[in-house]
Amino acid sequence: VWKSSSEEGPYVQINTSLVTSNSYIDDGLTNVEIFYYYVTAQDENGNVSEDSDSTFGFAASYRRGTLSASETWDPYDNPFIIVDDVIVDEDAVITIQPGTLIWGFLDGQLIAEGQIKALGEADNKITFVSFFDIGDEGYWKGITVKTDVVAVSLESDILANGSVFEHCVITDAEHGISIENGGSAIVKNTELSGNECGIYLLDSGMSFIHDNQLKLNTESGIVG
Repeated sequence: VWKSSSEEGPYVQINTSLVTSNSYIDDGLTNVEIFYYYVTAQDENGNVSEDSDSTFGFAASYRRGTLSASETWDPYDNPFIIVDDVIVDEDAVITIQPGTLIWGFLDGQLIAEGQIKALGEADNKITFVSFFDIGDEGYWKGITVKTDVVAVSLESDILANGSVFEHCVITDAEHGISIENGGSAIVKNTELSGNECGIYLLDSGMSFIHDNQLKLNTESGIVG
C-alpha cells in the first residue's frame, strides 16, 4: 500500500508486511486531510504487479445505521458524515456541541426516534450541509424528528424528551427538518436555507418553532 499527500506523488509504502486481507486501515490521520493511495500485488514467488490506479481517502467521523447509545459530537472530531439512514434509538441522546460540522452524504438522513440536542451559539453555530458542501437542494434528505414528548412548558420552551435545534444552519436538504408521526421539537434561532423545503410538518406533535430564518428554499419555507 503506497500513500502520498499529492496525487502526483511522491508515494511512500506504508505497510510493513504483506496485506493478506481485502482491506487496510491507515490510522492516526487528521480529519479531512486528503491522502492518495495505490496498491501493488505480489505473488508467492515475489513477483510484483504494476501499480493500481490511485484513489483518495480522508479521515472523518462516519455515522450510519442505528445509534443505540448516547453520544456527544464536538468540533474536535469534525466532520461527522451521515451515511444512509442514521437512526437515533428511542433511548439514546445525541448531544451536538457548538461549532460541530455535519455533512449529509448523498441521500443520507438523520432520524431522531430518541433525542437530538443541537445547541449551537450565536457566534458558533452547528452546521448541517451536504458532503464537502458540494450539493444543491435535495442532495441529502435532512433531519427527521419522530420523538414524542412527555412534558411541555410553554413558558420556557421546554420539551422533556424532545429534540432541540438552536443556533444551527441547515442547508442542501430535501427537507431541512421534518417533524412527523407525533414527533415534537424546538427549532429556534436557526437558518434553514437552500433546501427544497425548510421545515416540513406531517402529523407532528407539540413543537416550538420561532425566530428562524427560512430563505432560498426552492419549494417552500414551511409546510404543515
